[in-house]
Amino acid sequence: MEDAYERGVDRVNLMAAYRGFKQVVPDKGTERQLDRQFSELSGYSLYRVMKQAANTDKRL
Repeated sequence: MEDAYERGVDRVNLMAAYRGFKQVVPDKGTERQLDRQFSELSGYSLYRVMKQAANTDKRL
């Protein structure tokens, strides 16, 4: 997530990393809780990055 905000990342690589994350954290409730905690600490949002990745074919 930090790379997506700071440097930009390839959408395909980001989506592959997210699929790996979803294998470890399969339920939405835990994902939201982790996103909230990460956002409070870093100011970056998993939800916003993945939303943008879902709506584009370009590099983020």
